[in-house]
Amino acid sequence: VSKTIASEWLRVLYKGRFVSYGELLESTAISLRNGARRVSVASINHYLDRGATVVVRSADSYESDFFELAAALSSRFNCRVSCNFYAVREEGRGYGPHFDTHHVFAVQLYGTKLWRVGKSPETHSSKAVPRSDQLGSIGEASDVCIFKAQPGDVMYIPRGARHEAAPGVGGSIHASFGIHIPTGAELCELLYRTRASGHG
Repeated sequence: VSKTIASEWLRVLYKGRFVSYGELLESTAISLRNGARRVSVASINHYLDRGATVVVRSADSYESDFFELAAALSSRFNCRVSCNFYAVREEGRGYGPHFDTHHVFAVQLYGTKLWRVGKSPETHSSKAVPRSDQLGSIGEASDVCIFKAQPGDVMYIPRGARHEAAPGVGGSIHASFGIHIPTGAELCELLYRTRASGHG
């Protein structure tokens, strides 16, 4: 990336939880004035070796190509678009089977990734759905589509579709573009809040 990654945008997902940011920093401060510390490459490698996934949130803030793509998608769908990078080594796993409350375009950047996606999206998949309800098995084998993403491939995962992914030999890096199109219920809630605040 072209800039220093802000702490709130760098995450390491290990065994279903995000590692404390403090655990990823070097012990020696680079600035006596404010105590700033660099991210430790050794710490990142330590977790990657154990199957963790490195997540860079708001990745479009660092790469102009992804900024332009996110902007184009936002204009096309007239909604907010998020962009994250996910890096994992062979045999590593970040998220288990789950569904998202937004549509996803996954762009494979490096290595391969085997995706398993349920054919029947959850109908109740608004932002109000608790995270715990988004977790769970994908379903029977007959109700699952399997794709092997190669570098340059783009995959679409509908909102509410349960999915999971496993990296191939040599690991994987992919970019995820979240398309946050509000549901009818979410639009009604927004309209209600706007009118209640006196801005509508």
